[in-house]
Amino acid sequence: MIRIEVSDQSLLTAIRKKKAGWLTTAKAKAAAALQAGKVDEGGGTWSEIKEVFILLQGFKCVYCEFPMPKVDSSSAEKVAVDYDVEHFRPKNRVTPWPSPKDLARRPGIRDYQQEVRSGSPAGYLRLAYDPFNYVVSCKVCNSSYKADRFPIAGKPQTRRKARKTLDPREKPLLLFPFGENADDPGQFLAFLGPTLQALPAAGYERLRAQVVIDFFELDTREGLLEGRCWMIQCLWARLEERESSDLTKRARSEEFLLSVRNGHQQLHTACGRAFIELYDADRPSAQACYDAAVGYLNSKDPAIFRVLNKAG
Repeated sequence: MIRIEVSDQSLLTAIRKKKAGWLTTAKAKAAAALQAGKVDEGGGTWSEIKEVFILLQGFKCVYCEFPMPKVDSSSAEKVAVDYDVEHFRPKNRVTPWPSPKDLARRPGIRDYQQEVRSGSPAGYLRLAYDPFNYVVSCKVCNSSYKADRFPIAGKPQTRRKARKTLDPREKPLLLFPFGENADDPGQFLAFLGPTLQALPAAGYERLRAQVVIDFFELDTREGLLEGRCWMIQCLWARLEERESSDLTKRARSEEFLLSVRNGHQQLHTACGRAFIELYDADRPSAQACYDAAVGYLNSKDPAIFRVLNKAG
């Protein structure tokens, strides 16, 4: 998960360019939904501007940072079907998290379960057509994990509609890393090689980090671990080449490392950036992470990361 800074004006401009009149239509549908007391799930109004978010997010899921399909980097028309428009605050209802199934799968949640509440049970009707409540995500994060869940640490609000007034009162526990006032995952989540850990020491920030990791299972999903391990394997080769006497290899290395730092790579950028920093600061630890990554790709045994988790 990485921060995607987009100004409010830039987002609105992109929406108008993609679909002239969309904002007016959305406003009318929002008024109709309030009058009816529910959101019409048909019509696909939010899908009409899905491409805007796909492009701004760099063809990545906003939550797990998994690289999504791409045919042409200037258009998402042919790949949009593989993305879901995700309402950060759910539309019609909110179901509690964690469920008994979540607790059985991740017993560590019990340590902080009493601090977790759910958002407005009836959902956030006023935000159903608000583009500042949208991101795009992979179908796994949207359907299997997020769905209509919205854990908070504060008190649910039903009548307010702007995020800037909702957030201080509700204290959402999930991160919203998109937009003008995006949450910065780098303040909450820390990578040690392919493993992900909560960064804050205590308080609300610590709780948010723990919930985000457990909610999306960012530390155990096999596909995510594989992607991070491949990124580390690629980075190790390039970092070693950086010291080569071969100028061509050194130039190739610097180009690749710069692309990771700038977020241009479609692999796991946050993990990659953290590994470059670790290599520069503590090469023996980076070597241990690299060895663990190679070991995991060969064995698919997550137990190989236990030594890294203890070290962190």
